[in-house]
Amino acid sequence: VFSSFCAFRGRALAHILLPLLVIMVEATVVAMLSHPAVMADRPLVIPASHAFEDFYRMLGVPVSFLLVFRLNRAAVRFYDSRAAFGKLIECS
Repeated sequence: VFSSFCAFRGRALAHILLPLLVIMVEATVVAMLSHPAVMADRPLVIPASHAFEDFYRMLGVPVSFLLVFRLNRAAVRFYDSRAAFGKLIECS
């Protein structure tokens, strides 16, 4: 059970691993440069940009719909497999 749960084959991890690592490294660098203890009392000041805020707002709606549909599909698979396992137990 554990080997099938942690298997990478057939999963989308290969497609999202590089973008996820880039975002994590970028966020770590910005957080470190923004902290006064790291920069010796000269923290990095990031100017407010409304373009990024607008981009994330526009991106939020399609991403939320994609997540809802993926979760709905996963729930349907779970209930189908649960019903099939129930029939298997009932027959044996």
